[in-house]
Amino acid sequence: MPVQPLRKYLPLGGGVFLDSAEIAANSILPSDVLDPIAEGGAAGVGLKVARVQYDFATDTGAISTINLFGATSIPANALIVGCVVNVLVTFTTAGADAGTISFGVEAAADLIAAIAVSDASNPWDAGVHQYWGAVAEAAVPLTTVARDVSFVIGGQVVTAGQADFYLFYIETA
Repeated sequence: MPVQPLRKYLPLGGGVFLDSAEIAANSILPSDVLDPIAEGGAAGVGLKVARVQYDFATDTGAISTINLFGATSIPANALIVGCVVNVLVTFTTAGADAGTISFGVEAAADLIAAIAVSDASNPWDAGVHQYWGAVAEAAVPLTTVARDVSFVIGGQVVTAGQADFYLFYIETA
Protein backbone atom coordinates (compact mmCIF):
# COMPACT_ATOMS: atom_id res chain seq x y z
CA MET A 1 0.00 0.00 0.00
CA PRO A 2 1.46 3.43 -0.96
CA VAL A 3 2.35 5.84 1.81
CA GLN A 4 0.13 8.92 1.91
CA PRO A 5 1.83 12.31 2.38
CA LEU A 6 1.56 13.81 5.84
CA ARG A 7 -0.82 16.77 5.92
CA LYS A 8 -0.72 19.56 8.45
CA TYR A 9 -3.97 20.30 10.26
CA LEU A 10 -4.04 23.49 12.29
CA PRO A 11 -6.16 23.59 15.46
CA LEU A 12 -8.83 26.28 15.41
CA GLY A 13 -10.29 25.38 18.80
CA GLY A 14 -13.45 23.55 19.75
CA GLY A 15 -12.24 20.39 18.01
CA VAL A 16 -12.12 22.10 14.59
CA PHE A 17 -9.03 21.78 12.39
CA LEU A 18 -8.05 23.53 9.17
CA ASP A 19 -6.17 21.63 6.47
CA SER A 20 -3.18 23.90 5.79
CA ALA A 21 -3.00 22.65 2.19
CA GLU A 22 -6.27 24.52 1.51
CA ILE A 23 -4.60 27.92 1.78
CA ALA A 24 -1.90 28.99 -0.65
CA ALA A 25 1.02 30.98 0.78
CA ASN A 26 0.44 34.75 0.89
CA SER A 27 -3.26 34.49 0.21
CA ILE A 28 -6.62 34.85 1.93
CA LEU A 29 -9.00 31.92 2.31
CA PRO A 30 -12.50 32.94 1.19
CA SER A 31 -15.09 33.06 3.96
CA ASP A 32 -17.31 30.50 2.20
CA VAL A 33 -14.78 27.77 3.09
CA LEU A 34 -15.46 28.35 6.78
CA ASP A 35 -18.86 28.45 8.44
CA PRO A 36 -20.15 32.02 8.46
CA ILE A 37 -20.28 33.57 11.90
CA ALA A 38 -21.91 36.84 10.96
CA GLU A 39 -25.21 38.02 12.40
CA GLY A 40 -28.00 36.36 10.47
CA GLY A 41 -25.49 34.42 8.34
CA ALA A 42 -25.13 37.27 5.83
CA ALA A 43 -23.60 36.15 2.55
CA GLY A 44 -19.90 36.98 2.16
CA VAL A 45 -19.48 37.83 5.83
CA GLY A 46 -17.71 35.53 8.22
CA LEU A 47 -14.38 34.42 9.54
CA LYS A 48 -11.61 34.87 6.99
CA VAL A 49 -8.12 33.39 7.09
CA ALA A 50 -5.02 35.05 5.65
CA ARG A 51 -1.86 32.97 5.26
CA VAL A 52 1.53 34.64 4.98
CA GLN A 53 4.95 33.06 5.07
CA TYR A 54 8.38 34.17 6.23
CA ASP A 55 11.23 32.12 4.74
CA PHE A 56 14.86 32.98 5.46
CA ALA A 57 15.82 31.41 2.10
CA THR A 58 13.87 34.08 0.19
CA ASP A 59 13.27 36.92 2.69
CA THR A 60 16.01 38.96 4.26
CA GLY A 61 17.23 38.07 7.74
CA ALA A 62 18.34 41.65 8.40
CA ILE A 63 17.18 43.63 11.42
CA SER A 64 14.15 45.24 9.81
CA THR A 65 10.41 45.18 9.27
CA ILE A 66 9.42 42.84 6.45
CA ASN A 67 6.01 43.22 4.82
CA LEU A 68 5.00 39.64 4.06
CA PHE A 69 2.19 40.21 1.54
CA GLY A 70 4.00 43.04 -0.19
CA ALA A 71 0.61 44.72 -0.54
CA THR A 72 -2.20 45.95 1.69
CA SER A 73 -4.12 42.68 1.67
CA ILE A 74 -5.76 42.83 5.09
CA PRO A 75 -8.76 45.14 4.57
CA ALA A 76 -9.70 48.21 6.57
CA ASN A 77 -11.96 47.44 9.55
CA ALA A 78 -10.66 43.89 9.92
CA LEU A 79 -10.96 42.67 13.50
CA ILE A 80 -8.09 40.23 14.06
CA VAL A 81 -9.45 37.50 16.34
CA GLY A 82 -6.53 35.08 16.37
CA CYS A 83 -3.27 33.86 14.95
CA VAL A 84 -1.71 30.42 14.52
CA VAL A 85 1.96 30.03 13.62
CA ASN A 86 3.27 26.86 12.00
CA VAL A 87 7.07 27.02 12.36
CA LEU A 88 8.39 24.79 9.59
CA VAL A 89 12.12 25.41 10.20
CA THR A 90 13.35 26.38 13.69
CA PHE A 91 14.55 29.99 13.82
CA THR A 92 18.10 30.94 14.77
CA THR A 93 19.74 34.33 15.13
CA ALA A 94 23.36 35.42 15.31
CA GLY A 95 24.86 35.21 18.79
CA ALA A 96 23.07 32.71 21.05
CA ASP A 97 19.61 33.30 19.56
CA ALA A 98 19.12 36.52 21.53
CA GLY A 99 17.50 38.24 18.53
CA THR A 100 13.77 38.96 18.73
CA ILE A 101 10.88 38.45 16.36
CA SER A 102 7.47 40.12 16.51
CA PHE A 103 4.45 40.00 14.24
CA GLY A 104 1.63 42.43 13.63
CA VAL A 105 -0.91 44.06 11.38
CA GLU A 106 -2.07 47.42 12.77
CA ALA A 107 1.19 47.86 14.71
CA ALA A 108 4.54 46.07 14.56
CA ALA A 109 3.86 43.74 17.51
CA ASP A 110 0.10 43.75 18.02
CA LEU A 111 -0.29 40.01 17.41
CA ILE A 112 2.97 38.58 18.76
CA ALA A 113 5.10 40.78 21.00
CA ALA A 114 8.86 40.81 20.42
CA ILE A 115 10.25 37.66 21.98
CA ALA A 116 13.77 36.25 21.82
CA VAL A 117 14.37 33.17 19.72
CA SER A 118 16.13 31.67 22.76
CA ASP A 119 13.10 32.22 25.06
CA ALA A 120 12.28 29.18 27.23
CA SER A 121 8.74 29.02 25.81
CA ASN A 122 10.30 28.03 22.43
CA PRO A 123 7.91 30.12 20.30
CA TRP A 124 10.22 29.99 17.29
CA ASP A 125 10.97 26.24 17.42
CA ALA A 126 9.43 23.90 14.83
CA GLY A 127 5.77 23.11 15.50
CA VAL A 128 2.36 24.74 15.68
CA HIS A 129 1.92 27.62 18.12
CA GLN A 130 -1.45 29.27 18.86
CA TYR A 131 -1.80 32.91 19.75
CA TRP A 132 -5.52 33.12 20.46
CA GLY A 133 -5.98 35.91 22.94
CA ALA A 134 -2.25 36.61 23.08
CA VAL A 135 -2.97 40.32 23.35
CA ALA A 136 -4.98 42.08 26.05
CA GLU A 137 -8.68 42.26 25.31
CA ALA A 138 -8.53 46.04 25.00
CA ALA A 139 -5.75 45.72 22.42
CA VAL A 140 -7.37 43.34 19.91
CA PRO A 141 -6.22 44.75 16.56
CA LEU A 142 -8.78 46.46 14.32
CA THR A 143 -7.27 47.79 11.11
CA THR A 144 -7.95 51.46 10.48
CA VAL A 145 -6.92 51.20 6.81
CA ALA A 146 -5.95 48.28 4.56
CA ARG A 147 -2.69 46.82 5.86
CA ASP A 148 0.15 44.47 5.03
CA VAL A 149 1.39 41.99 7.65
CA SER A 150 4.65 42.89 9.43
CA PHE A 151 7.38 40.45 10.48
CA VAL A 152 9.84 42.38 12.64
CA ILE A 153 13.40 41.21 13.35
CA GLY A 154 15.19 42.97 16.21
CA GLY A 155 18.52 42.83 18.02
CA GLN A 156 20.30 40.25 15.85
CA VAL A 157 19.97 39.07 12.25
CA VAL A 158 17.98 35.91 11.57
CA THR A 159 20.23 33.16 10.21
CA ALA A 160 17.58 30.44 9.62
CA GLY A 161 13.84 29.94 9.89
CA GLN A 162 10.58 29.47 8.04
CA ALA A 163 7.01 29.85 9.28
CA ASP A 164 3.46 30.09 8.00
CA PHE A 165 1.28 32.61 9.86
CA TYR A 166 -2.49 32.16 9.75
CA LEU A 167 -4.48 35.28 10.72
CA PHE A 168 -8.16 34.88 11.52
CA TYR A 169 -10.26 38.01 11.06
CA ILE A 170 -13.76 39.36 10.59
CA GLU A 171 -14.51 42.35 8.38
CA THR A 172 -16.61 44.67 10.53
CA ALA A 173 -17.69 47.12 7.84
